[in-house]
Amino acid sequence: MRTIAAAVAILCLSTLVAAEEEAGPAHPLGCWAGLVGGEWHAKGAWEAGTPFAARLVAEWGPEKSFLRVKIHIPAGDGETVRSDSVYYRHPGTRKLAYLSAGDTGDVAAGTFEMTDDMVSFIYPGEDGDPRRLKSTWRFLTADECRWTVLREPPAGSAGPWKKLIEVDYHRRDEPAKKLLETKPPMPHRLAALSRFVGGRFTVTGQLGDGTLVSGAIEHSFGVTPQVMISKTFVTRGEVETLGFLGFTWWDVGAGVLRMIEFSAYGVFSEGTITVDRDTVVLAFRTWSKKGVKDYRQWTIFETRDRISWYVEEKTEAGWKPVTERMVGVRSREAGGGE
Repeated sequence: MRTIAAAVAILCLSTLVAAEEEAGPAHPLGCWAGLVGGEWHAKGAWEAGTPFAARLVAEWGPEKSFLRVKIHIPAGDGETVRSDSVYYRHPGTRKLAYLSAGDTGDVAAGTFEMTDDMVSFIYPGEDGDPRRLKSTWRFLTADECRWTVLREPPAGSAGPWKKLIEVDYHRRDEPAKKLLETKPPMPHRLAALSRFVGGRFTVTGQLGDGTLVSGAIEHSFGVTPQVMISKTFVTRGEVETLGFLGFTWWDVGAGVLRMIEFSAYGVFSEGTITVDRDTVVLAFRTWSKKGVKDYRQWTIFETRDRISWYVEEKTEAGWKPVTERMVGVRSREAGGGE
C-alpha cells in the first residue's frame, strides 16, 4: 500500500513513499531510549561548587524516528529550557548522531557512542580553552542515570581527564514550574529564513502524476532562533496528522544552512539551503526503504503570506519534475508555536 506524503524540509510536498513497519527487535538508540517516560530530576554542584539543578524530559519523534530531549534549569520563579537536542541513527552513515541547541545560542551537531548501559559524547573546548569535554550518561537502574562531565588534560600531559561534575538523575514527578522565555543571546544566522516563521501555511497542489494533495506547514524557532523547527501536517479526508518534523540550523564549520527531517513514513532527509532574495533553494537527499534519492526544491515568496514551489528529482537523464506548482497561503490566526 502506498501513501501520499507531504515531504517538507523548508516547504516541500514531494513524492510517493512506502509506509512500512520497522523491523528488528530493538530500537537503534538502545539504552538512550530509556529516557522516555516521565521526568528526570537532578541536583548537585559543579567542581568549583556552583549549584546545579535540572529537569529532563524525553519524547519520541514521529514513529520513533528520533529522540528529542529537553533539559530545563531553574530561573527566577520558574525555569527555562537549557538545551533542546535530537538524537537519531543516520541511515546513510549508520552512525548515532545528534543536533543540540542551547540557551547560549550555541548549536552543535555530531556523533556519539553507546554501549549496553552508557552513552558518551566528546565536545570541542569552549571559552577559549581548547581542551575537549567528555560527557557520559550511565544508566544505573531503569530510573537512575549518572551524568558525568570530564575535561581533557593539557596538551602533552599524561594525566587523567578532570571531573567537572557527577550527578545522578532520578525519574520522578514533581509539581510543574512556570516556563519562562529564553531571550536570544546573539544575532541569529537564520534571519534569511525568518519569513517562514509565524502562523500556518495551508498547502494545496498536485504531484507530477496529477494526484491532488493538501495539508499545512508550521515553522517556529527552538530554544533560540539558531534552530528553526518545521512541522508538516498531512490531510486525508477530514483527518489531519503530523507527517514530518524538520530542523534547520547554521553549520558553522561548513558555512551553510543545513537541515534534517524525519517522517512518519520511514523517510529521513538531509540537505542544505541557499537564499537569493525571494527564492529559497533546498538541495536534499532522502533515505527510505525504496532507496536513496536526490531532490531539489525551488520556493518563491510571491507575497509575504503566499509562496509557491516545485520539486525536482535527480535521474540518470537529468532533473525530472516531481510536483506541479504547489501553493501555500499563510493564516496568522493559528499555529507557529513550539
